Amino acid sequence: MAKGYASTRTRTNLTSVIGTDATSGIVALSLTAAQSAALDAERYVYDVEITQTSTGTVTRVIEGLITVRPNVTT
Repeated sequence: MAKGYASTRTRTNLTSVIGTDATSGIVALSLTAAQSAALDAERYVYDVEITQTSTGTVTRVIEGLITVRPNVTT
């Protein structure tokens, strides 16, 4: 996850978990509480890539925007 497509700033890695049945196509992405707290309230871009281990081929399967909003509940 980064602040822009050409961002040279530090990127944040998302933790990904593939469902129990890898053929289902379900992947969960998450951040730890510390990673979330370190983010500024603004828009970020992300992508998910799959690497074929046998060939090293990388395929981008999804990309999008994430909006981080400040916490209003304490």
